[in-house]
Amino acid sequence: MFYIEEAMRAHTNSVGTLDSVSDIERAQYHGCVKLAEILFRHAAGRGHARAWLALGRIYHDDVNEGDYFNSCYTARIKGHEPIVEQPPIAERARICFERAAELGEAEALAFLGDLRLQGRGCRRDARRAFALYEQAYARADEDGQVKYAKAAAAARLARCLAYGVGCGIDKPRAITLFQYASEHLADIARDNPWWYEDPRTGAQEEVIELTTSAGDHEGAPEAPAVVPAEVWDEIPYAPITKHLPMLEQMDDSGTPVSPFWFSYHDDVEYFIDDVFRFADDHPELDTSYYLGFVESAFLDTPIERIDPADCDARAVFMMVFYAVRYEKFYTGLLAGLLRGGAVQRWLRRLKQLDDEQ
Repeated sequence: MFYIEEAMRAHTNSVGTLDSVSDIERAQYHGCVKLAEILFRHAAGRGHARAWLALGRIYHDDVNEGDYFNSCYTARIKGHEPIVEQPPIAERARICFERAAELGEAEALAFLGDLRLQGRGCRRDARRAFALYEQAYARADEDGQVKYAKAAAAARLARCLAYGVGCGIDKPRAITLFQYASEHLADIARDNPWWYEDPRTGAQEEVIELTTSAGDHEGAPEAPAVVPAEVWDEIPYAPITKHLPMLEQMDDSGTPVSPFWFSYHDDVEYFIDDVFRFADDHPELDTSYYLGFVESAFLDTPIERIDPADCDARAVFMMVFYAVRYEKFYTGLLAGLLRGGAVQRWLRRLKQLDDEQ
C-alpha cells in the first residue's frame, strides 16, 4: 500500500489528481502505481485476500489510467496476439473483489455492492447491493478482519438507509451508522487517505445533512423518518406519464435565452409543474433529498447511462425529479436529457411498471 499512497502524496497536485503536474511527476506516479500493482499481484497469487482487494480497488478506480501490468500471456509481443486476453478494467475489478470475498475479506463484499449500484462489470441491482453491504457489515465482526472493514460497510449501509436505495428509508439508523463510520475511520483515513478519506468525510457530511438540513427542495412536505419500501410500490405515476406522448413527438423543448435561463415550451412547463406537484403530493418519496438519493443510488455513474429497466419506480421518478429540479443550478439540463431521450425512457419505464400493477 506504501507505493499507492506515495504516488498519491508525492506525485499529484493538491487535490490528488494529475492535472497540471509535470511530465516527470506523472511518470513517477505511474511507476509507483505499476510497482504497487505488481507486488499486489504476487501477494494475490499466494492467496492473500487483502492483495486481491487492493488490486480490485486499483482497477475499479483506474488509478493508472489503463496502464497496467501485462505478462507474456496477456501482452501483444512482436505483432503477435496475446495468448490470453485481459478482461476489461471493470470486469477485472469485479473478478478481484469476488476472489477477495471468496477468501473471506469482508470489505470486498462492500465493493461488490458498489459495482452492483454502478452496473459496472455486472447488471445494476440496488437490492443486491444493499444485501452485499449487510453481509459485509456482519462479516466484519469475524476473526481476522481488519477493524476498519465494519466502518467502511457501515458508511455504505447508512447511505442506503438514509435515502432508500435497495431498501426502505430509516434515517435514525442511518445517522447512527454514519456516526460510527466517521468515528472509526478517522485514524486510518489519515494514514491511508486514498482508501478511506472519502468514506470518512462523506459520513461526517451526511450526519450534518441528515440532522440539520431540510433537504434540497424548498417548500416540500417533510417526509417520515422511516418509510417501508413497500409503500412506494402502491404509487401510480399516471399524472407524470400522461406527458410521454407529447415529449416523444416534440422536436425541441425550448430556446436558450441566456447562460442562466432556458425558455421551455408551454407543454414542457406543464410537465415540470406536474412533476413538482406529484412530489408534493407524495412526501413518502422523500424528494427533498433527491440529490442524496441520486449520488447514493448511482455513485459516479451519470444518470443518462443508467438503464431504467434495472430500476424500480421510485428510482426512475427520482431521476425525472432530478432532471427538472437541478435545472435551477444547471441551465438547460432538462433540455439536454430530453434531447438525448433519457427522460422519455424513464417515463416509458414508469408506464410499464404502472401497467404491470
